[in-house]
Amino acid sequence: MGETLGYVTIGSARNETATDSDNGAVYGLGLSYSLNRALRVSGEYLHQDASDGAAVRAPSRDILSIRASFQF
Repeated sequence: MGETLGYVTIGSARNETATDSDNGAVYGLGLSYSLNRALRVSGEYLHQDASDGAAVRAPSRDILSIRASFQF
């Protein structure tokens, strides 16, 4: 896709409290674009669901991040 890089993220998450712990999944999509040889801008969306069916359900989280990277 030229100067654009798309990617998929998958992984696991662990949520611990004083009385319980839950495991769950993290998944998302990202896009990175090279403006020139030294500067790159990126954006990423992640969804985290750290509840494996336990009695106390851990909240799910949606994370959106935007960043710029400089290579020297």
